[in-house]
Amino acid sequence: MNQPDQTENPKARTRMLTLAGGGWVILVAVGLCLAAVLGLAGPAVIRGMDPPLGDGVNPDSYGFDLSVVNGDRNSLTAGMRYRDMVHPLNAPTPLSVEEVDAMTGRNKYMVPSDLVIGVAENGEARAYPLHVLNVHEIVNDTVGGVPISVTYHWPSGGIRVFDRTVNDQLVELGVSGLLYNGNAVYYDRKRDDLQTVDASLWNQLEGKPLAGPATKTQQTLQTRPTELTTWAQWLEQYPDTTVIERDPSYKRVYKKSNPLTGDPSYFNSDVLPHGTTLSHTPDSNGIAFKERVVVITDAQDKRHIYPYSLIAASADENGIWIDDHMSEPIRFTYMQDPEHVSVSNAETGDPLDAPYSFWFAWHALHPDDNVINGKDFAESN
Repeated sequence: MNQPDQTENPKARTRMLTLAGGGWVILVAVGLCLAAVLGLAGPAVIRGMDPPLGDGVNPDSYGFDLSVVNGDRNSLTAGMRYRDMVHPLNAPTPLSVEEVDAMTGRNKYMVPSDLVIGVAENGEARAYPLHVLNVHEIVNDTVGGVPISVTYHWPSGGIRVFDRTVNDQLVELGVSGLLYNGNAVYYDRKRDDLQTVDASLWNQLEGKPLAGPATKTQQTLQTRPTELTTWAQWLEQYPDTTVIERDPSYKRVYKKSNPLTGDPSYFNSDVLPHGTTLSHTPDSNGIAFKERVVVITDAQDKRHIYPYSLIAASADENGIWIDDHMSEPIRFTYMQDPEHVSVSNAETGDPLDAPYSFWFAWHALHPDDNVINGKDFAESN
C-alpha cells in the first residue's frame, strides 16, 4: 500500500493565501493594525516634525515674551495643550437672510432661538452665531468698513468685540493657549507674519495688554458695541442683516447644542477652567460663582455689575427692564429660553459696549467694582 507523499506542495500553499482561501482576513487585520499605528503615532510624528508651541503646563513654553507681565504673573496660566490649538475663523463669507432661509432639512443653519452676537457698524449689520464661536472662539472680520474681532470664551462667559487695528496696523487675533484669571488670552498676529515673535498678549474681557510691545505704550484694544440676542430678535431689528457662513472643513465639529449650557458639570459647578489661578476669589455675597453678569460703565468711567438674577427679577412680563439710574437709561431684555440678556440704549435702541462674563472671572480682575442689587434702587427712590 502506497504511503501519501509528505513533501509540501508549493502550489497548495500559494492557494491557501489567496483571497478566496481566507487571505482577505489577514489583509484586513494588517490594514487595521497599520491604521491603529498611524492613528497613534501619526500626530506624534507630525508634532516631531513641526512641534506646536506650548506644553500645557508652563506659560513660558508658548513662544511669547513674558519677561514683563502687566498684571499678576501667578494668574497667567496654561489653559490649552498648545498655542493655536483653537483656530479662529478669518474673513468668513457673509450670507444673506435669503441664503440662510434657503438652507433647509439637513443643511438648515439657523433657527429663531439660536443665540448670536450682533454687530452693527456704519449701517451694516452682521450676526455671529454662538454655536460657531463655540468652535472658533474668535472671528476676524470686517463690518461696515471696520475691521473687528468677535470673541466668545465659554469657560469664563466672556463676550467682547474689538477693533483689530493696533498701533495703526491691521492684525488678526489668535488663541494663545493661555489664561489670565481663567479668562482667554489672545495675541495679535500680522497678516504677513502670522507667527510673529513680537506679538502682544491681550486679556479678552478688558482688551488690556498683558505682555509684549503693547505693554510699553499701555495701549488697549478698542472695544465695539455689540448685542447678545437671538437670531429672531436680531433679524427683527435688522432685517437686512447678514450672518457669517461656517467653515466647511469644520462640518463635523459644529454642534447646535446651546453653548451656554452645553456641559452642566461645568456650568452648574464652581469648577474653574483648567489650570486657573485667581487673583481675587469672590466671597459668598449672594452672587453665584458662575452667575452671568453684564458690566455697564457710566459717564464717570465707573463700572457697575448687573447680575442676571437681578435683571430677571426686575424685568416686566415681557422681559423688559429700563434702568434710569445711569446718565443714559439702559434697556435690559431678559429671556429665559435660552437664557440671555440683551443690553441697549433705551432711547436710541443702539447696542452698548457692555462686556459679558461669569462673576468669578470679572471679580478676579476688578474686585472693587460696584455690584448693583435691589437695595440700590430701593434706597434711591
